[in-house]
Amino acid sequence: IANGGFETLNDAGYAAGITIDGFDGDYGWGKNAFIVEDAAGGSYALSLTGDLAGATRIFVGAAVEPGKTYLYTFKVKGSVVNGSGAAASVGSDIEQFNNGAWIGVNSNTGSDAVTPVEGEWTTMNHFYSAPENVNGVNFATFLPWIEGTVLFDDMGLYEWGEIVEEE
Repeated sequence: IANGGFETLNDAGYAAGITIDGFDGDYGWGKNAFIVEDAAGGSYALSLTGDLAGATRIFVGAAVEPGKTYLYTFKVKGSVVNGSGAAASVGSDIEQFNNGAWIGVNSNTGSDAVTPVEGEWTTMNHFYSAPENVNGVNFATFLPWIEGTVLFDDMGLYEWGEIVEEE
């Protein structure tokens, strides 16, 4: 995932190549998404604030090889609650593409979603297997109708079996 550590910033000071959007609200860079200097690795993390009125998402994409299995991972820190005030979890939808043409949403990180902890980085890990007709994916990591702020860092997609060194 290009710039999954949010270290490369554009002229406006936002993470280059990272898309923020949402629905049922006014979301985006400089509105509810900011770069902060409280990182799990490197210098920067992405701060994303959600509210009960809508859903906001971080979009990151990557090329994949059909038939291969990958580990999708990211780190979170913060606190979000649902409408009942209970701690909420953070996960991702997985959108699939074939030569740039959208095929649909394959699945989501489901039971691998992670509940952010205030003051502590927690890691989400999810295995994804690319079907034979898929060569690109977008991970839409979201705060769906939950309230609070979460820091994200170290988003990555690694071919399963590839050795990944911790920073």
